[in-house]
Amino acid sequence: MTLFNPKFAALALGVSIGLFGCGGTETQDSGAEDTRATISGRGVDGYLANSVVWLDLKDNNLIDSFEPYAYTDAQGFFGYNPITGVDYCASDSTSLQNFCLQASSSITDAKIKMKGGIDISTGELFEGTLTLTADLIDLQTLLTQLKALGAKPADDDGTWQTQANELLTLVTPLTTLAEQLPEGTDLASFLLALGIAVPGGVDDADLLKVDFFGQLDGSSDYVGELFVTSITLQKLVAAMVLFLDNEASSLELGTEGLPWSSSDAVWQAVVSWLVANPGVDLAEGIDTIVVDAVANFVSQLTSAGVDESNSVIQALQSDDLDEDLAIGAGVMVELIEELFADVSTTNDYIAASLGAEMFLIEIKRFIEENGALYSRPALAGRPTLQSTHWLGTIPTVWVEPIAVKKEIPPVVNVIRVNTTIPTFDLLGVTTLLGDSVRANTVIDIPQINYMLSSSTLADITTDDDSFWPGKGLNLSGVINGNEEAQVRLYFSGDDSQNGDLTMCITYLANDADDTIVGQRYEGSWSALDSSNPNRLTMVAEGYSIQMKIMGEVSGSEVDESVGITPDAESMYGKFRFTLDGDNATWYSDDTSVDTDYGIKSYDSIPADDAACRALLTLDDEA
Repeated sequence: MTLFNPKFAALALGVSIGLFGCGGTETQDSGAEDTRATISGRGVDGYLANSVVWLDLKDNNLIDSFEPYAYTDAQGFFGYNPITGVDYCASDSTSLQNFCLQASSSITDAKIKMKGGIDISTGELFEGTLTLTADLIDLQTLLTQLKALGAKPADDDGTWQTQANELLTLVTPLTTLAEQLPEGTDLASFLLALGIAVPGGVDDADLLKVDFFGQLDGSSDYVGELFVTSITLQKLVAAMVLFLDNEASSLELGTEGLPWSSSDAVWQAVVSWLVANPGVDLAEGIDTIVVDAVANFVSQLTSAGVDESNSVIQALQSDDLDEDLAIGAGVMVELIEELFADVSTTNDYIAASLGAEMFLIEIKRFIEENGALYSRPALAGRPTLQSTHWLGTIPTVWVEPIAVKKEIPPVVNVIRVNTTIPTFDLLGVTTLLGDSVRANTVIDIPQINYMLSSSTLADITTDDDSFWPGKGLNLSGVINGNEEAQVRLYFSGDDSQNGDLTMCITYLANDADDTIVGQRYEGSWSALDSSNPNRLTMVAEGYSIQMKIMGEVSGSEVDESVGITPDAESMYGKFRFTLDGDNATWYSDDTSVDTDYGIKSYDSIPADDAACRALLTLDDEA
């Protein structure tokens, strides 16, 4: 776990070198009279918060130094939030300008790319990259009309939302799919070939504006089919991306001209197969898709300068990786088909998508437990066993993940009926399920209810509109076994749902070049749930973080060797952080009094690095 590792921040800050204006803008010579044009839209898989969004002017799936970029807000918007009516690029707030995407008005068309962030419907990291090729002049026209609607009325009867849906620019799995279609192939015909009942008169422009998440009310088979198709393709791509990106991790993707991920390579392989095999079950194409995805990714890497003799290239072309990719992707497709076999209500659809995310989490665990292929040669020629699964035989290392997969549908069925979806930590549920399977525990209804209740997030519903503004949180812990870190977070602002963030960080890394000593960072925070703000997204100078309040624990349960030694008789706040694909559980340094989870009011915010260093005790050891 590399929580608060400065490498990611350095990458993001390096991108901003030479940039100016909100969100970063290109340094191309555009003339003294060049003006800035705001680009707005929304990321949808569920809605994607804290995703990095940029104009890929060089078309290399990488943020280059001249390319403008920003982040999506807590509702998935960038540039302009039509619900609140906030124009981020016109805001005087430095923190809100994190969500401002602007480009030279001389640019007429470009690819809008979106990577990472948090899918607020699952509470987990979004894996992969989404794409939309857009005419930026058209986007300006739509934005002007969208602003003219004003903010969403509190008593909207659907009129405002219907008008806004026609004007919103969306970046989704469907726009990404459309990007990979051969020239001359229209999306509507392609979807019809997949068996989706696209209504007559609906063209590609209409399809790319369908918010299959927000408009999912169970009344439209068409929107429901788009939802299932989007989830199926995105989760299939994500499963393969996890393996491929892990295998290439030593190359430090996103640096030195390398693509940020293998996502484009996988999307290209998936869409190419679907175009060539209309009406054929996707499961039948897994082997071909795997071979093509690997070839596409290898081509991207070698074109960017990676030598063909590099051990990573050799590992990517190994039979063992092909096998893992085929199993992971094939089981994902099979599971999704089972989960969505009998859905009718909105809750059914969302719960089924959570089940797909659970298997994606299990794949991550599989990768963490088995490591990169080129570092585990003993697994070559891995023993296999007979299985009733359609794959016929599976390597023994896959027995537990597939056993977990078989238990996911019963969990989803309980979620459909009994659980308000945003109230629990999906990673926690999946981890408990995986541990139970590995311990041969019977997965019955009481066990499932235990797993859900044990992973329920803290309930901080309150009549007080200012739970976060004016509060601070002190944390410390051990990372990667022996690296130490101490963090102080300060939340400010007049709005109960978002505001300014100040972070003080000391991080004592094994590599002295990665060490941070008493540095101050500025950014923004946003609550993901207005009724129960127990999940926050935070953006600060290159860091994109999600924090969940997991609840309280006794000091006797906290194994804390850094910072203040816990009092065994006291309670402390428990938090889960997600940063750049990594997860970590930390505990508050301050005791939880009256269920405040160690989140305390502060008198003042440190004004500079020196003030931060004076507060962080690890400085004395640095």
